[in-house]
Amino acid sequence: MKEMKRRRKPKGRIGKPNRRDLIKVADQLVSEIVRERDGNKCQRCGRPGNNAHHIFSRKYLNTRHALDNLILLCFACHIHVAHGEPEKFRDFIIQRIGQSEFNRLKMSAYMTGSKVDMEMVIVGFERGNNMRLRALRK
Repeated sequence: MKEMKRRRKPKGRIGKPNRRDLIKVADQLVSEIVRERDGNKCQRCGRPGNNAHHIFSRKYLNTRHALDNLILLCFACHIHVAHGEPEKFRDFIIQRIGQSEFNRLKMSAYMTGSKVDMEMVIVGFERGNNMRLRALRK
């Protein structure tokens, strides 16, 4: 009997994009939106900011792309405060958004069981971006 050769999948994109690529696109879109929303300024110290920081880790897909889970920080605040002094940063966030909003966000982040439809996340952000651009042009 002849052995059958295994067919390799073609390297080109065919069909539905993979989830990792969709997450990357959504990450870029949400980062741009947060920069625009926060006026390109660090929300902690007021200096120019370019680091969109997740209040609750990116590993929680329920809140990974939630705008209320993101805040724009400068490099120094992002590295030295948000990651260097997490308790101090948590207190800053609670003071900024309130304890009940912090708890709501925390519950959303830790919720499991539902799968996030990344294509819908991207469509929503793109639609929102287009609406903002149209409003700016008027």
